[in-house]
Amino acid sequence: VDVVGEDGEVHRIPPYAWLVLAPGASLRALRAEVTGEPAAVTHRRPVGELRLCQEAGGGTLRENGVQLLQLVGQDRLHARAAEANFRRVSRGASLAALRHAAVVLRLFGQQEPQADPDFRCFPDARDELPLSQAEVAARLKCAEDLVVFRAAAAEKLRSGAGSQRGAQHGGESGRGGMPDADGSTPSSSSSSRKSVMQRGWEAYEEFSSFARRRFGNAIRLYFEIDPEETMRVGAMQFARACEEIGYRGNVSTLWRYLDKDNSGQITLQDLDSKATAVLADFKLWVQEKFDDSTDKLMRAVDDNGRNRVTKVEFVDSLQKCGFPGSTKTIKRLFDLLQRRAGGIMTMEDISFLEKWHPPLYLLCKPDADSFEVLKKELADKHWSLLRVWLKFLDRKRDMRVNWEDWCATLPKLQGSSSGSISIAITEKQLAMIWRTLDEDCSGWIALREFDPESSAVLEKAKRWLDRHHGGMVSKGLLAATANRSGAYEEKKIGQASKAALRSILRKEGGLTRDEVDRLLDALDIKEGAAVTEADLKFLEKWDLVWEHQLFASGARGAAAAATFAAAQQKAPVIATLISTLSLGQESLALSPKSASSAD
Repeated sequence: VDVVGEDGEVHRIPPYAWLVLAPGASLRALRAEVTGEPAAVTHRRPVGELRLCQEAGGGTLRENGVQLLQLVGQDRLHARAAEANFRRVSRGASLAALRHAAVVLRLFGQQEPQADPDFRCFPDARDELPLSQAEVAARLKCAEDLVVFRAAAAEKLRSGAGSQRGAQHGGESGRGGMPDADGSTPSSSSSSRKSVMQRGWEAYEEFSSFARRRFGNAIRLYFEIDPEETMRVGAMQFARACEEIGYRGNVSTLWRYLDKDNSGQITLQDLDSKATAVLADFKLWVQEKFDDSTDKLMRAVDDNGRNRVTKVEFVDSLQKCGFPGSTKTIKRLFDLLQRRAGGIMTMEDISFLEKWHPPLYLLCKPDADSFEVLKKELADKHWSLLRVWLKFLDRKRDMRVNWEDWCATLPKLQGSSSGSISIAITEKQLAMIWRTLDEDCSGWIALREFDPESSAVLEKAKRWLDRHHGGMVSKGLLAATANRSGAYEEKKIGQASKAALRSILRKEGGLTRDEVDRLLDALDIKEGAAVTEADLKFLEKWDLVWEHQLFASGARGAAAAATFAAAQQKAPVIATLISTLSLGQESLALSPKSASSAD
């Protein structure tokens, strides 16, 4: 079904997606069109111009689409069916269908099935429902990025397929590898539309699940891979070890994801950063209590001198020695240290602590107060933290800053020159501030962890590119240089003036004047110079979908997940406008039938 939006753009709705008509729109003529029954009322507008719910973006149905619609039965207007519809369209590439699904979920998210109380669309649907308005808004926000990404990927595939057919057949058009309504293509799988980071994240999740099933946790698996306890593993050693332990996943994709700094080696921290942080806290305590000697530690926990310590003995001994962690923490620590079956820990299990030299921040406690002081100082000196991020911290423009970049950049900002911060920061303070930002101790931070407001500005610019220009900076700049007649100035192809970019970002991207000024200032473009494709190219490479998945899953830590959820609830998404929508007899949910069953 094709829907004509308020801006005149045509949106394709996939089969079996639910639509909602605007309040007051009559369905009697639609029933007459679908069933062949005579209409009882004469309408002022044609059947094909039925308007859709404004809260889902508005627009009208094309006349040919009316033939493909059927009413959704009253027995299906409940929370679980609405949830099933939302999940189905969130796997596709239609943003319009997703927004209608959010409206339906908001309307019927509190309603239980009437006819069959045991009906379940998904095994976990009962646990997730009902949903509040804020929860629907947050889910829509996350799903929007996934759908927009698929739509942009489908557009690129469509462009690529069209150019290949043009080269092979002299421009003759044909179906070929064109994407379907849901964004898929006959010649490509869903995995081909995922980015490198998304495929890597999935491979990592699969590998972590394998580690838990086979070894109990990733730390035990690591020492299977690194039996010599060198605390570093190369690519070939990793590949051979994966084969020996029976892992059958995509090892090359997994390795590229784990080796984020392209050093050719991975460490304990790369396999499980949160567990590594627990071990690092324990190592710090051992340093202070036993002079970093595992022999002294073993004598303290092994009262009998048998070189065999059970979990109960380990918990009791550490509590007597004054370990600051809870009983639950000590039990988890034992599970991470103990490598052999039978629940026994030996000296060999803890000897690596003396050889292991983790980064300094792993041996420090977070210092949120110092971070706030540093942020204020940086903002005062450079006007915006977005400028600090793009100009100083993230010089590679990959939207991630690692520990090494942090240590190399912050000391340079101290001094007497303009823009330098006046506060003195020691190496340990740098580490403590970093530990505040890098909650899961992964060794890198995203912009949203450094400054959520700056991240929100860039996310708007990224979504502007994805939704209006297929994720391509060149197309966005080309649109910005269009003159009033719609023509393009040839001399400005590949660049745009600040005024032109400011105008299109406000008009299409929805950025405020302050947000546009902050973005242009952060790009550090000289006065009078144009904005070039190279200045914004990093937005194309920024994998916002993967980043959202990572933060929404809680993988970056509880605080990061809470900040992410709060930002999503504050975002101006369409679902927050649904509260005034009222359903009457003439405003019901509709569902397009598949084209194959239209007859």
